[in-house]
Amino acid sequence: MTANGAQRHGRMRRRLQVVAQLGIVVALLGAIAYAFVPRPPGPAAIACDALEISQPARTVGAYLTTLGSAQALMPSRHPTLYPELDREHPVVLCYMDVHIAKGPPYGGPAFDRALYVIIDGESEMLAAGYRDSLPARAP
Repeated sequence: MTANGAQRHGRMRRRLQVVAQLGIVVALLGAIAYAFVPRPPGPAAIACDALEISQPARTVGAYLTTLGSAQALMPSRHPTLYPELDREHPVVLCYMDVHIAKGPPYGGPAFDRALYVIIDGESEMLAAGYRDSLPARAP
């Protein structure tokens, strides 16, 4: 290869590297923009936000799932939830940040998280606890 050919090869190689780096930067910027673009709430979030709770509450997790998945999250001391319905029956799970005072004899700091289930438009609290012990996670 001549010196002139080597220079052209080197310039072409640098151009290709710049183009590849620009492609990576554009892809990263697109991913960042997608992550921060507000999206309308889904049907599960809308259902959770419509819950009528006596205390001010904030939805921190809303999931469309099945009754079987909701039953798997229930404490063992809780009676079976809607035993007449099929385990594949659709439900909405709502994790809510809400103040729930403890009554005697328990006392102590109030709970700050609750898990509700919405089945056919009816809601029921499945569990109450603290944010660190009741994380908002998909079933």
